[in-house]
Order: sequence, then C-alpha cells, then structure tokens
Amino acid sequence: MKMMKLRLKQCATIFTCLVMLNANAGIITEEWSAILTSADHNNLPEGEIYTWQVTYDDSSTVAYVSSDGADSLYNTTDDFIITSINASSRYPVYGNIIDSTIDSIIDELRLDITSSLAPSDELNFWNKYNSHHNSTYYKGDNRNVEWSIDDASFRMVHDSFDYASFSYYYSLNGVDKTSTLFFNNLTLNSVTQVPEPTSAILFMAAIACLIRSRHTKKTAR
Repeated sequence: MKMMKLRLKQCATIFTCLVMLNANAGIITEEWSAILTSADHNNLPEGEIYTWQVTYDDSSTVAYVSSDGADSLYNTTDDFIITSINASSRYPVYGNIIDSTIDSIIDELRLDITSSLAPSDELNFWNKYNSHHNSTYYKGDNRNVEWSIDDASFRMVHDSFDYASFSYYYSLNGVDKTSTLFFNNLTLNSVTQVPEPTSAILFMAAIACLIRSRHTKKTAR
C-alpha cells in the first residue's frame, strides 16, 4: 500500500510539472469580428459584420517571410525563406499562422469583383509581392496579425487603434487594381487553447509505468 501511494504521488508530481511546463504552450484559435466600414472597387455593403478565425502556435519563436519562387505560387517546392522575424522585443508571443478562415473573406471579395464585370472585360488576378507572410504577435490584449498569400493579403491591428483590412490584387482590362475591405470595431469573441500532445502522452506513459509496477509486484507475490 505504501508503495502504491508513493507511485501515485510520483505520477501526480510528474503531471503537475508537465502542466506547468506546457501551461503557456499550445495551439490557439482566436475568433474575431468587425464591421465593414468601406470597400474599394467592389459592391459589398457597408455595415455588415464579418467574422474570421486565426489559429497559431504560441510556442513558436519566429515567423518567416517567404518567396513564392520562380513559379509565383504559394507552398510549392521552389519556395524559400527571405527573412525571419523575432518580435520578442515588442511582443512576448509570436509565430506562424497555422490556419485561418481569412481566405473565405478574400473569396467573397473575388466573387464580388467577378460578378460585377461585363462579358467583354478581361480579369486576371496577380501576385503583387511574390511572397507570403503568415504571422501573429500578441501581448496581453494587443494583437498584430499579418497574412499574405499569392494575390491576397490581410492585416489586423488590435492595439491603441483597431482596424483590419482584406485585399485582393487583380488586373482589369490591363489596368492593375486593388480591391480592399476596411473594418473597425474589432472584437475578440473567443480564445480556444488546445494543449500540445506532449503532456498527455507523457502522463499516459507515467500511468502505464504505475500499472506495470503494480502488476510486477503482484506477480512477485
């Protein structure tokens, strides 16, 4: 019985340490909403509320600006890192965006542009910067999110002044244009944190060791 209590105490200690080590590490999903205040080169109505999510790893230590390479396409084999960003001097947490629903809003921009064209119009979407930059930084309630991929970009600043903008770059009848949505009244609706799996795996390993030890002791008897 004393040995069993000791094992339980050891497992509890292991679990506590793991929780402490991983309390600030995990996959974070933030849901934001804002009111559309103006729209350039598109007919989307002002005053509508849009919602998007940004998912990132808050244990990251660097974010990257990467080139799309010679093919000008995102996430292909010829991509390469242009520069890395360590924002720790200004923000304690920074890293690459893992996933987002930003692209769904960009798609609305693109559909609106397309729907307003005449049959004779020539429309081409183009990569303005030939690079992508997916990063988020935060400090307390302040956030800075930047997302760019191929012919679209997004920026959100939640600080002393709040705003967000979504842009799509295209050429209409040979003339380069940018369609942009501007938002204000940014609201952080929710923050969801999913712990990294390391803690759970190690804790289960500790439990397995405990069960094995108990089984070994019974067998010895």
